[in-house]
Amino acid sequence: MALSGSDRYHTAMTLPSDAERVVQRVAPLTFGVFGSRWPDGQHMTRSGGSGVFIAPFLGLTALHVIKDLLRLDDRETIPRYPFVTQHAAALYQLLDPLIVGGRIALWHVNRSWVAGGSDLVLLQACAESDDALTAQYKMPVAFLEWQLLPPEEGEYVYAIGFPSSTVQPDGEGVGISAQLSVQRLRVGSAYVNGRDRGMLNFPCFEVSGTFRPGFSGGPVICGGRLCGLATSGSTFDDRSYVALLWPLCTMEWDNEFGTNTTFGELLDRRIIAATDWRAVKPRISKVKDDDGRTAVRINEAP
Repeated sequence: MALSGSDRYHTAMTLPSDAERVVQRVAPLTFGVFGSRWPDGQHMTRSGGSGVFIAPFLGLTALHVIKDLLRLDDRETIPRYPFVTQHAAALYQLLDPLIVGGRIALWHVNRSWVAGGSDLVLLQACAESDDALTAQYKMPVAFLEWQLLPPEEGEYVYAIGFPSSTVQPDGEGVGISAQLSVQRLRVGSAYVNGRDRGMLNFPCFEVSGTFRPGFSGGPVICGGRLCGLATSGSTFDDRSYVALLWPLCTMEWDNEFGTNTTFGELLDRRIIAATDWRAVKPRISKVKDDDGRTAVRINEAP
C-alpha cells in the first residue's frame, strides 16, 4: 500500500518555558495514528490517537486506539487475536514540530502485539514516505529512558499528543492536519495492579485534568523519562489516567527472523533502559484471576 501525503500542514505550539526541553526531546519521537481502507475503490480514513517510538521501528500506543480503527472494517464481530485487519494502519510524524508547515513522515504498521492485562500495544513500523526513509536514519542513538512504577503523588508529568487532528483521503494519499500539544498534569493516586474490574482494570495512575481526544496513546513524561501512555479522561470529575508500562515486561513477541523473546529481555540487555527494572523484576509474578485465567501482578516491595 502506498501512502503519500499531500496538502499536509500543522500549526505551531505555544509552550510554557518549562515544557520546551521536554518537547524538544520527546516531540521527534511522538506520532499520530490513523487507518486507511479502499472498499470498492473508495478511499476511507479514520484518525486515531497518538503514540511514541521506543526503539528503531518499534512504537507504543494504546490498545483502544488500535481497536477503534477496526470501525473501518466490515466485520460484525472482532476475530480472536492474531488476525489480519481489512484496513491499513499507519503513523504520521512531524519532523519539524515547532515550525508551521513542517514536513510530515508517514510510516506503515506491519505488525502489532498486545500486552495482556493492559491498554498497551507494541507496533512494528516501516518507512512509507521519502521523509520517513530519511528520518529512520536520523532516529536518536538513545531513545527515552523508562520508569516502570508510577511517579510519586503530587509530582507533575507532561503528556504529549495530537488532539483534534484530521486525516482526509486525497486520491491514493492523505491530507493531514495535526497540532502537537502538551499538557502539564499533577499526579494523583496510583493503581499498580488496576483500579477496578471495569474500564480501568489495568495498571495505571491518576492525573489531574482531562486528556483531550487524540491524546490517547501519547507519551507521558516524568523527569525526562517515559512513565506511561495517556489512556482515558473524564469530564465528570476532571481526572485522567495513565497506563503504566510494566505489563509489557512479560509480553512475548516474535521478530521478523522468527525469534521469540519477552520485553523483559530487552530491558535485561538494556536495548530499552528502565531506571527501576532491577527493583521491579523480582516483584512481578503470575497469578490466577477470579475467572481462572493467568494474570500478571506486582507484589508489595520487600
